[in-house]
Amino acid sequence: MLEDRDSSGSQVPCCTVTARGPTRLLRESQRHEIVAAIEKARLDPCAFDLTDDGSEVRVKHTMSASCFTLHRDKTWRYRGTYIVGYGAEKPFDRSWRAVIPLISLWLAEVKGGHGALEI
Repeated sequence: MLEDRDSSGSQVPCCTVTARGPTRLLRESQRHEIVAAIEKARLDPCAFDLTDDGSEVRVKHTMSASCFTLHRDKTWRYRGTYIVGYGAEKPFDRSWRAVIPLISLWLAEVKGGHGALEI
């Protein structure tokens, strides 16, 4: 279930957003873009945990082993990996503008891994 668990008062409905430490890696608007991508993929945001520890962000599908992880390097590029189910880990290195389309692709693969179920 995606809901904000930190003390900053930020709310992302129906998603678990866990912030560890005083600073988050992503801005609130970026977190909302991720939730919007989940909804646009016609997946249930309640089936995802979003954790931001200030240096790494992890979007975990709670009903599978699928996970999307990213961090920002000193040049403000986002690097990380994503995995669908128990498949191969796929690395990426992109600007933020290219991260959301990649998350959308990952979500389509996650959804495809569950057939036509709306999860």
